Amino acid sequence: YYARDAKYDIAIHYFERAIDCLVNQNSPRDNCLSLAYFYLGFSYHCVEKYLEAIECHRTALKLYLVGEMSYNKRYV
Repeated sequence: YYARDAKYDIAIHYFERAIDCLVNQNSPRDNCLSLAYFYLGFSYHCVEKYLEAIECHRTALKLYLVGEMSYNKRYV
């Protein structure tokens, strides 16, 4: 909601909280953590914090690929 309304500083706060909640509950097939990192990176990009955005997107991609590889054997 906050990212959609261009309130990126508030969105960053809530995406960071979501990541804190999800990091211990992540299962290989769960992409919620990957999405949280992706949208955190998007929000960082919008406030021109590009290095943080790149790092978040890199983490999101790693988590997504690990999830896909454990769920979908054609990637292995």
